[in-house]
Amino acid sequence: MHSFYQRNIKCWVYEEDKKVVGLLGFRICENIEENSRFGEISLIVVDPAHLLYN
Repeated sequence: MHSFYQRNIKCWVYEEDKKVVGLLGFRICENIEENSRFGEISLIVVDPAHLLYN
């Protein structure tokens, strides 16, 4: 038997001086059949130039 998952993805943008420095994506999965949920980080992106010079 397969469980049905509903996924919601939220993304946050980090910026400094009106420039995007990084992104974070977080996925929330809900199992409708078992009435459970869990979350996981699905995306992390950082501008390497920002890390080197700040």
